[in-house]
Amino acid sequence: DVMDVVRSEWAGFFDRLSNDHLGDQVEIEALDPDLGDQLEVARMPFGTAAYDAREDTVVVTVGQPVTMRHMVTNPTEIDVATPAPMETVVRVAAPDATTLVHFYPTPELPAR
Repeated sequence: DVMDVVRSEWAGFFDRLSNDHLGDQVEIEALDPDLGDQLEVARMPFGTAAYDAREDTVVVTVGQPVTMRHMVTNPTEIDVATPAPMETVVRVAAPDATTLVHFYPTPELPAR
C-alpha cells in the first residue's frame, strides 16, 4: 500500500518517522533522469528526517554521529509504502530528481 502525505502534514510526518525508525538501517537512492539511479547511502544508521517549510527542503541525516545529510529542495510529492513486513520506503519527488529512502529494522542481537 502507498499512502500520500499531504503538504500540510509533512513536518509532523517526518517527526513521527524519525521517532518510529530510530536505530533502523537506511538506504538512500537518488533517481535522476539525467544521471540515472544512484545509491547514495547503503545500510547506515538512520539519524533524523525533517521538513523545513521556510527553506522548502527535506533533510535526512544518517550515521551516528551524523556523517551525511541528504537534502531534497522544492519537494512536490511525498508518499510512504510498506513493500514488505518491517520495511518502509519514503518517496520524495522534486522537479530535478526523486529520492527513495528505504528503512530496515536493525536485527536484534542474540541474548547472551
